[in-house]
Amino acid sequence: MLNWQPIVLMLTDLGCLVASVVLALILRFDSQVPVQSWLPLWPSFAPGAAVFLLSFRFVHLYRQAWRFAGIETAVAVVKGTTLGLAGLVACQFLIVGQTFPRTVIAISWLLAVAFVGGTRMALRLANEHLRLRRQRSRAHANGLSEKRVLIVGAGEAGAMVVEGMRNHPEAGYQPVGFVDDDPAKRGTFISGIKVIGSRANLPDLLTQRAVAEVIIAMPSADGTVVGSVVRECRRAGVPAKIVPGIVELIAAGSDLSALREVQVEDLLGRPPVEVDLAASLRYLRGKRVLITGAGGSIGSELSRQVMARGPSLLLLLGHGETSIHAIHNELLERYPDAADAIVPVIADIQDRARLEQVFAAYRPDIVFHGAAHKHVPLMEDCPCEAVKNNVCGTVNLMQVADRCGAGKFILVSTDKAVRPRSVLGATKRIAELMVQSRANGNGTDFVAVRLGNVLGSRGSVVPTFKRQIERGGPVCVTHPEMTRYFMTVPESVLLVLQASAYGENGDLFVLDMGKPVRIVDLAEDLIRLSGREPHAEIPIVFTGVRPGEKLHEELIGENEETLPTRDRQLLRLRGNHLDTGALETAIRDLATLAVQGDARAIVDKLQEVVPEYQPPAARAPSAALPMARAQVSRIPALRHPHDAH
Repeated sequence: MLNWQPIVLMLTDLGCLVASVVLALILRFDSQVPVQSWLPLWPSFAPGAAVFLLSFRFVHLYRQAWRFAGIETAVAVVKGTTLGLAGLVACQFLIVGQTFPRTVIAISWLLAVAFVGGTRMALRLANEHLRLRRQRSRAHANGLSEKRVLIVGAGEAGAMVVEGMRNHPEAGYQPVGFVDDDPAKRGTFISGIKVIGSRANLPDLLTQRAVAEVIIAMPSADGTVVGSVVRECRRAGVPAKIVPGIVELIAAGSDLSALREVQVEDLLGRPPVEVDLAASLRYLRGKRVLITGAGGSIGSELSRQVMARGPSLLLLLGHGETSIHAIHNELLERYPDAADAIVPVIADIQDRARLEQVFAAYRPDIVFHGAAHKHVPLMEDCPCEAVKNNVCGTVNLMQVADRCGAGKFILVSTDKAVRPRSVLGATKRIAELMVQSRANGNGTDFVAVRLGNVLGSRGSVVPTFKRQIERGGPVCVTHPEMTRYFMTVPESVLLVLQASAYGENGDLFVLDMGKPVRIVDLAEDLIRLSGREPHAEIPIVFTGVRPGEKLHEELIGENEETLPTRDRQLLRLRGNHLDTGALETAIRDLATLAVQGDARAIVDKLQEVVPEYQPPAARAPSAALPMARAQVSRIPALRHPHDAH
């Protein structure tokens, strides 16, 4: 079947060429065009027109879908018109021996660009108008009514939201205006929609414009800004949605699927973390990667992010078969063509022999160590288990990784390791010291990453608060002044990936997480996000600080030096020189005490190894469990990782 569209466009372009030349002559000579000025046109018109059309064909102008005409089409129009007019002038000179005056050529070029580009834009607008009319007609036929929407944020994300609404009228959105705090944008139009005020005008605008929904399109906004918008919407009884990130909106193809309800992560009092993703992408591509604790909240997200960066092999190591099975199946569904590269491994990091089997079989290049006992109150009651897993297990993994030639080992630590008051914090601080003690090693690079409280991870306060809110309260907060540094699961994983990309041996990284957040404020935000009022509808009760908990966590230790990195929010910490021999001796003693089950002696030894560790004054550790001497002898010798077997 004959395709008439290129033929119609060619005839239209010829008309544009004739119109531009004739009009240029009329304008140049003020409607009194001398007869001799027409002479270069007619004898050379046929070959010149052919060259003109061939030029458009050369820049693929007739292969472009004019329904989606944009910047690329405009560039092609300019290139094709320039080549075409140059060819026409050349034909005039060769056939007639003269050309139009230079002013006529210049005016013809401007007019031809305007006419050719204008026809394509007109075709696009006409097609868009007809398409939207058809979609609206179908929507109305299906009983869908348009929802009046106010968009907060007149930037790139806001413009993409409007474009998505126009492309998908079946979603039922009608943008009524933008709100933006930039005075220069006030009264301007973004994608045809007017900026009608600032956030200060939001309460009045919600009522005056009969707004049914607010969309927050400020991906880089501070959490306090998002929180203020959400509070105004709650007062007015208007639901709010948010664009979580410009990358997500682009990935969604402007089909509005990235819009979601505002979550507590959006209310953190700092801008979201922005790091150099390309660095980790280059570093991980083609590598063999092992992740311990791969079934946990951070481990599973780390597995997703690592797999997206194209490793040659991904080992999902964990002690719990259910969680490892879940993340393994998820990755298989997402990457069916890479099924052989995703290997689940059930293993306990306390089992040295099993680790050696795994490393000998797969020889990982990079090890992300996220497996740990992490619940503060539980580890206060079970300090021996904390030492076995967080200290002895980490020693096992570090030594096996080094002996098997892994290029880099990344330890996931916690801010509870800074001046710890808990067994958990003390054991994680020892793990950090073990990493820093390898600063002068020549084998594997050992790096540590210190995370804050991870929102949404297993055991974090958010899931607990949500369950309490769903039951109607009360929401239990330990202390009205307790604060924590918070980060999201994706932010924590980005930090770990960046550390793997350019961390050097002995480095310790921490994220600049802004100001700490009061736990009671977090609880109140969650209650409001559920559509209810704190204290009035959902009570908040204070239960008291639990053993091992600090009122305020810290990110940087007293003797740690802060160094900048390429990512302004990522800080590199360097501590004092360590006595490696004394540390290894202390770790051997801890391992012996852990197997013996002497909880009280464990706490005393932790204070000796980590002098800044301050356990609660009154604590009742578990009674020592009787252990046979033979069991103690099974603890692996904690030799330096560069020593031979």
